[in-house]
Amino acid sequence: MASIYANKTYNSFVVEVSFINKRWRFWGFPRRSDAEKFGKQMEDLKTYHKHGLERPTPLVVWLDNLWKNNPEKYNLIVEMGLAEFREQCGTVGELIERFVPYAINGQEPKKRTSIGRRGACNVLLNFLARQKAGNFRRDARALKLASNIPAKEITPEIAEKFYRDWVSVGDSNG
Repeated sequence: MASIYANKTYNSFVVEVSFINKRWRFWGFPRRSDAEKFGKQMEDLKTYHKHGLERPTPLVVWLDNLWKNNPEKYNLIVEMGLAEFREQCGTVGELIERFVPYAINGQEPKKRTSIGRRGACNVLLNFLARQKAGNFRRDARALKLASNIPAKEITPEIAEKFYRDWVSVGDSNG
């Protein structure tokens, strides 16, 4: 069970989790309820890890949000052995280079899957470079600039526009 302590010096709460004969402390929760929620999630993580079960979607989403919003706490969970290490992608080009060969459940993608992923990445780069759909004469300079866009700048609004302008066009033709 995760223990919760008040840190009176900083007017916050601390969650202490025991795992494999070691105590891990997570600092800086402004409210007791935040610390209790975090402690509950940590206990769930430990249970799924102990029994070798696949994590349910809400727990995976919680880990994803923790990685995005609080990488220090996420990295501590990685040190514990309860989560996988994730590296921040700097640019869209780096993200694409990692995505194409990305193994799922330890299994390398088949050639056809890699070709499909590469095609999807090319469509995304064309969109970010503001190339017209179906343009076979691509501007290499614009594509290079698009691949150097910081990955953090890709917002949900950009993704929605990409889907509306590029992906849905292909759906209506089929």
